[in-house]
Amino acid sequence: MNIVSDHARGSSLLEGAGRDGGGARLVARTLFREMQRSGFTRGQVLAVADELLGCLCATAGSREQPTAPPESWEPDGTGD
Repeated sequence: MNIVSDHARGSSLLEGAGRDGGGARLVARTLFREMQRSGFTRGQVLAVADELLGCLCATAGSREQPTAPPESWEPDGTGD
């Protein structure tokens, strides 16, 4: 994975969601709808939400502008 391309991809997501955070509801509802269409159970949806919160908590120290995660960072916490 390339951090530069990941950061650029994240920027386009922010532009679509609105840099002020106003699109967070849209992103969440779209993700939820796609998870339902893919056959996720309620428990699996909750597991994804838990992982998202875990990622947020892991980066809670930096409350400034969003930055690209370190190259070794993985959402599942394995660093693989």
